[in-house]
Amino acid sequence: MTKQERILNTARAYLNKTEKKNSKELSALVGVDVLKTPWCAAFVNTILEMNNVKGTGSNLARSFLKWGVQTTT
Repeated sequence: MTKQERILNTARAYLNKTEKKNSKELSALVGVDVLKTPWCAAFVNTILEMNNVKGTGSNLARSFLKWGVQTTT
């Protein structure tokens, strides 16, 4: 399994989890109150960290604009 597949599989474990139904679990995972804070970047950074990949270290979604390698697809 490739590193990318491991990262996607880690993220897929949280499919169908919602702020309302799973707020305690998600808040503990990402380190912010998911009911009060936009948490998408925190989630991505957490999933990357769980797979030993350095993310942006920021909870701002825009922080990923300059992260990684730009693609055209």
